[in-house]
Amino acid sequence: MNKVAVITGLALAYFAVNVNSLQAANITYNFQGAITSGSLTGTYSGSASFDDGTITGVDFESIPLTNISFNLLDHSFNLASADAPPVANYFDGTFIGIDYSVTSTNAFFPIANFALTSGLFNLSEAAFTYTPRLGIAGQGSLTFSKVPEPSIVIGLITLGGIGLVFRKSP
Repeated sequence: MNKVAVITGLALAYFAVNVNSLQAANITYNFQGAITSGSLTGTYSGSASFDDGTITGVDFESIPLTNISFNLLDHSFNLASADAPPVANYFDGTFIGIDYSVTSTNAFFPIANFALTSGLFNLSEAAFTYTPRLGIAGQGSLTFSKVPEPSIVIGLITLGGIGLVFRKSP
């Protein structure tokens, strides 16, 4: 097979995927943490998605979440669970966290309400807080990690394929 045809095909496939990803800038962050104070113990985790295509990079900006999945003390919560529309927040173009609050109507769930809140100016200030049905209110650690976009993964595979073609050439 002609190397030029292979390289051209791989490059076209890569750029076709990248054009589509530019049109839909859907971003996903995974998050996790552990309750560090108050009367409860446990861990929590989840993911949140949103389209950051409207971010201008100037001052404070909020974008509605398109999806959220939150697991806390063996219970699951989502967009429909929220007290108010949850948002992803940016400050000067930098992701600083999400605002998501839930008041539980389940009398058997030990937490009356909880919230994820963004940092004021950076992600390290983001927090998890809760109020139990009985006991002392508390908070927890919160870390975020960005999920790589599929186009980035495909791009890396494409570049790896091109590298293999050139490496095997005489």
